[in-house]
Amino acid sequence: MNPNQPQQDSEAPLQTLDLDNLENLFGGRQTLPSLSDIRTATLNALRTTNTNLREENNRVATYVAELDNK
Repeated sequence: MNPNQPQQDSEAPLQTLDLDNLENLFGGRQTLPSLSDIRTATLNALRTTNTNLREENNRVATYVAELDNK
């Protein structure tokens, strides 16, 4: 056996890359979103995160106030 020669399993057939099949599996090619869409989605996500953090902060403050009153 030549060590520089690639080994090939006689039972495993060589596979070819079928680009049409990949497109069927993952959907057709999509266009990239515009920068405006990315900006809008980012701002919406940040607003949601900010709201969630404020609500959590209020819950923690209420909990601490209840502990202080005990």
